[in-house]
Amino acid sequence: ICPAPGEGLAHGLRSGRFGFEADDGALEALFAEHPLEEVVRRSRVPLMLQHAEGDERVPVAHSRALAAASAAEPTKLIVTPGGHHRSVQHDEELQGEAVRFIRRAFAAAPPPG
Repeated sequence: ICPAPGEGLAHGLRSGRFGFEADDGALEALFAEHPLEEVVRRSRVPLMLQHAEGDERVPVAHSRALAAASAAEPTKLIVTPGGHHRSVQHDEELQGEAVRFIRRAFAAAPPPG
């Protein structure tokens, strides 16, 4: 749901916006070593992204770019008009979409190992 790029997460950590204690240096190193765009590009795990066009923190263009870069099957992007940074995660209809996506995407998947 409206995934933030590592730079945005690192900035949030440094500014104290998240309201929890963390090892900022270790997390920033993790973000730098594993850029989200690259992880999405390499992953073959089914991917669903949900993003509100009105998100004031993470631009919807970021989710569109991630969906375009994804090689996973299936990949699904749902963009809702309006909204804000927290609106998608509280929408019951979109929660249902996510559950249905997970059920379909992993129903035929062989067990790991």
